[in-house]
Amino acid sequence: MLPLRLHLRHFLSYQQANIDFDGLHTICICGSNGAGKSSLLEAITWVLWGQSRAVHEDDLIHGSETEVKVDLIFQSHQQIYRVLRSHQRKQSTVLEFQVATIAPPTLNDRSKILTDTQLNFRSLTEKGVRSTQQRIIDTLRLDYDTFINSSYLRQGRADEFMLKRPSERKQVLADLLKLDQYDRLAEKAKERVRQFNTQAQILRENLKEFDQQLEQRHTLEQQWQTLQAEIQTLQQQQAQDQLQLETWRQIEQDQQRSLHHRSFLVSQRDRLGRDQEDCQHTLEKVRQEFENLQPYLKNAQSIEEAYLHWQVLHQQEECLADQAIQFQGLQQHRSQLQGEYDRNLQALELELQKLITQREQIQQNIQTLETHLLQKSDITQALSQLQNARQKLEHFDRLQAQVIPLKHRQESLKLELQKVQTQVQARLGELLPQLDQLQQMQAQIPHLEQELLHLNQEIHALDQLQRYRSQLREKGQERKNFLERLQAHQRDYESQLQDMEQGQEPLEPGSECPLCRRPLDEVHWEQVQHNQGVQRQEMVDMLLVVRDQLRVSEREIQVLREEYRRVDQEINRYPFLMEQRGKVQQQLMNFQQAQLPYEALLAEFNQLDRCQTLGQWDPRLQSELAQIEQTLRDLNYDDRSHALVRGEVERWRWADLRFGELQGMEKELLKLQQKIPEFDQKISDLESEKIALEQGNLYQQIQTLTASLEALDYDLATHDRLRQSLRSSQDISLQ
Repeated sequence: MLPLRLHLRHFLSYQQANIDFDGLHTICICGSNGAGKSSLLEAITWVLWGQSRAVHEDDLIHGSETEVKVDLIFQSHQQIYRVLRSHQRKQSTVLEFQVATIAPPTLNDRSKILTDTQLNFRSLTEKGVRSTQQRIIDTLRLDYDTFINSSYLRQGRADEFMLKRPSERKQVLADLLKLDQYDRLAEKAKERVRQFNTQAQILRENLKEFDQQLEQRHTLEQQWQTLQAEIQTLQQQQAQDQLQLETWRQIEQDQQRSLHHRSFLVSQRDRLGRDQEDCQHTLEKVRQEFENLQPYLKNAQSIEEAYLHWQVLHQQEECLADQAIQFQGLQQHRSQLQGEYDRNLQALELELQKLITQREQIQQNIQTLETHLLQKSDITQALSQLQNARQKLEHFDRLQAQVIPLKHRQESLKLELQKVQTQVQARLGELLPQLDQLQQMQAQIPHLEQELLHLNQEIHALDQLQRYRSQLREKGQERKNFLERLQAHQRDYESQLQDMEQGQEPLEPGSECPLCRRPLDEVHWEQVQHNQGVQRQEMVDMLLVVRDQLRVSEREIQVLREEYRRVDQEINRYPFLMEQRGKVQQQLMNFQQAQLPYEALLAEFNQLDRCQTLGQWDPRLQSELAQIEQTLRDLNYDDRSHALVRGEVERWRWADLRFGELQGMEKELLKLQQKIPEFDQKISDLESEKIALEQGNLYQQIQTLTASLEALDYDLATHDRLRQSLRSSQDISLQ
């Protein structure tokens, strides 16, 4: 990892800093204590790994600032990356990881590319800070613990590596030397070997199938012609079936229309039937109402008296309804006036409470300001100390103004001389890995030739296995045919045995012989029985022999299948070996072609090495550099004395700030003291408005409406009882 540019903002002792490492091979940072040398390295560790010597990230923020930000551009594994990390006080951290879309700069055009603002970075930031941090570690192939125990020895923690336990030191060295990379490469190589073996086996099997298909080409062509004839016949049959289908679809549509017309007629019949039933029900209802009205005609006198009573109740209900309307209007008007009165009163009370609270706050501020103004004498003495320190600082600033241009020129001359040396060293650094790589490639050529020979041997062995697999397939087919013949024999023997058992009838002494049709005596009967038993036993023995041969054949077929599967698995490596052989041949050819520019690079390396050994740079620049160094010695400017005076000014700077604050406090105290009478007057005015509201016209209107409601003497319960009586007499009005 090579740092290219570092930008700091509010980081530890740095307010703002931009550092360009471009063209520098070895860097030495020097300065007085507390100048911020270690802060540069802490900035690199914090932006890359989010860890530093600070206990909390808020401690990294410079002074009273609210945000810290570090931006680092570096080169790693022939690629330019950029990491930005920022943190706001008492908030979370923001991390961004980017990669440049351009190629890494060469030795000649490095300065031009790195000073261009259009680097065109592409974001590599993950969803979370933790995921982005892990991606940065994977890119660097280095974590924080390994870095501080190998490359960066922190101030006061140089023995941190030796204080670790042996297992932890071993792990740090393993991470530093990337020992686990060889295990991963070995496992990856084994996995690729297995994959290539499988691909080789698949390709060999496919090749075998292709060969078989080529052998069956004539048969397949005949089958294709036969199938073409069948397809034409089927297409003709399909056309006839399509015509028949259209005919049946037309018939089906006619049937559907007939069914819809029948459903319409049925629905009309049902509707007419329902209309007839409704008319009959209406006629019955009219007859029943006529019968119900007959009793009312007989009680006409009592109904008229009850109707007169209902009219009286109806008049009383109308009077009470008018009173209810007047009652509701007065009550609603009073509610509106009461709501307005309550709102006005509440607004006055809130405003009054607000003014009282503000007056109390102003009084507290006045007491606080008076307490701070008691420190005015101490601040005046500190202010005089600040003025003396500033006079000394002006003297050192004048010397610094003369020294800085000389130092800048001195640094420029050193950089120019160092840049020439750095370019030579950088080119040597580039040539040395290339030469080493070419030598390594040259050393790998015999190994690749041996590996190619080994792959050819394995491929030859797999070709023999393919022929062996063909023999296994032929033998398996032969055993399969033999098994089918045994199964046919078994079925024949079982059928003959069954026919023998069904055809034989039990014989008794004196019965007729089945062959000669003569009566059997005792001796001949036993002989016939014996012959039949022997014949049946021979048939059973033959059947058992066939079954034993069947079991043996099945076991042999199973063994052949297992052997075929084993050989087939081994042959699956054939595509992988073929591909591996092609890669080894290509790699061997590339290595042989890469040896051509070796002599030219070696000559260039020897020439640059002689230039570095002489060490003679530009004499004009060296003479100018000596004159500048003599002038600096004559001025006798000391950065440490200047820093001490600057620190003294910073130490007493608070007095200037506090004095300005005291002046502002005196003005603020005067303003607050002037506001107290204004708030007292406002509070008095609001109390007067409150008293006027409690005795005003709005309050008098509310009292008048209350008296009117009491004079109206409306009772809702009496009105409800009258309504209930009127509702119960409703039937009389109908009668």
